[in-house]
Amino acid sequence: MSNSTNKQLAKEHSLDIPHISCIEFPLKVKNVDKAFNMVGGKEKIIQSCLDNQIPLELRLTKNLYEHPINAKTNANEHLLIKISIPKREYKENNFNIQKTLQNLHSNGKKNVHITPIAIINKTFRFREMSDFQYQVKNSKFVKQVNESIHDLNFEKIKNLKFEQDTKPWDFDNKQQKLFDLPPPPRFSSIPLPFNYNYKKNALTVVKEGKLVTRNKSIKLHSIIIKYSDPTPQESSKELQSQLETFQSQRENPFYKDILLTLDIIIKLFEEKPIWLRKHLESILPIHLKPLLKFALPQISYTFTKGPWRQSYIKFGIDPRILPNLRNYQTEVFRIPNFRTNIPKGFMTDIPNSTPSVFKFDGQQLPMSLTFQLENLIDTDVVILLSKAIINKECDFYDGWFDKLTMFKLRRLMRYKLKMVVDGLTMNSDKLHHILHNLQLQEGKDNEDDEEDDEDEGNDQNDDDNDEDNDDDEFEDYELDLKNANYDEILKYIGRFNGKGAEKLKELSNVLKQDDIDI
Repeated sequence: MSNSTNKQLAKEHSLDIPHISCIEFPLKVKNVDKAFNMVGGKEKIIQSCLDNQIPLELRLTKNLYEHPINAKTNANEHLLIKISIPKREYKENNFNIQKTLQNLHSNGKKNVHITPIAIINKTFRFREMSDFQYQVKNSKFVKQVNESIHDLNFEKIKNLKFEQDTKPWDFDNKQQKLFDLPPPPRFSSIPLPFNYNYKKNALTVVKEGKLVTRNKSIKLHSIIIKYSDPTPQESSKELQSQLETFQSQRENPFYKDILLTLDIIIKLFEEKPIWLRKHLESILPIHLKPLLKFALPQISYTFTKGPWRQSYIKFGIDPRILPNLRNYQTEVFRIPNFRTNIPKGFMTDIPNSTPSVFKFDGQQLPMSLTFQLENLIDTDVVILLSKAIINKECDFYDGWFDKLTMFKLRRLMRYKLKMVVDGLTMNSDKLHHILHNLQLQEGKDNEDDEEDDEDEGNDQNDDDNDEDNDDDEFEDYELDLKNANYDEILKYIGRFNGKGAEKLKELSNVLKQDDIDI
């Protein structure tokens, strides 16, 4: 037998019942008449029900100057029902209607009667915040207005005087420091509550029942040395003390994340002793990236200038005496029309390693123009470095590589980067000239090297937001004799014979000529 035959259908009721309006009163009502008066009385309620343009206002006091709470209307229909239950059951459940219905239902009793009474087609809801109120009981001015204008007392209206205070800010000559002014129409311009999404300060902890702020700001004790300074073997006393604070307050989420960041980069420095900050940031999870600046000084130092500038080097490691660290030397290039474009929260595509977008393969434009030599994977650069002569001592400008190799490397990289940035095809003859025919120019071998950092102690010193650098002194170009003017020819001659160019300039001044016709 089907179970459907045992199911009882709900009783049907006719909805040919009255349509009414409802007021959701925001207070616990004990006196219905008083509640009606607080929203304007029965006549005002009827007017608001019939005309949507007439607002229903809730006034909490009898003050005429009170700023009322305006009601919003909702036209969604609801059903008002009447529930009849036994009084004895209701009393036994401590007059709790919900508990009474649950007990009656669980006991299988049928003595509950439900009848639809009306359909609610308009609901008044007071959801606004109460405005600030201005207390006027001590105001002589308001008292005079109430007794004359509001009471429609013509005699008192004629005698009403408005004494204007021309200096309300001057308290020296006044006994009572009170502005006797009529209240404004409204104090707050925001009637609805706003969620400001306040969050707990990560640097605050609860101590002895009180909220205490520990270390309002964490100082960066970064170790930055000159090229001639000795190698730091360990962190400073300030850094050690700071680390002890992090560890002792590990329950603090902020310090906990710093220690987590430190654990990650310790493993990375075990694999490679020298890193660029951008490369480390790309490996860290997004929520730990901002904390790298607090963790890096605990295990590394950096040079102000030299072959490893803008790099972070593990304590105890001195690349100036270790030729095998030459591939971690840093080169910074400045190319016109190039701007660093590293998206916020960028993550590496190679786990625990330098992202491919920070490497230069000769074809794709990298995100940054600050490289370690190992990041230059272009075939011509790799071959050039493989044939380099390794110096017996580390040089301030060129590191462990000979001057000619680094001179060619910088010239080659600037040319290739410029071609990639401008979207042009590389000239094979030009590349051959740089790799095989280029020679050092006396007095200019080191001018190509050093891109001095303006802020030597700045933790952000490896951001490639550099201004365009004029490298014409080192750029090779062919002179178009048919279209070149005098200044261009003179500049071209000056590359090979500076004194001769000066003599020609003096000669042209004597001849009073603007241009030389080739």
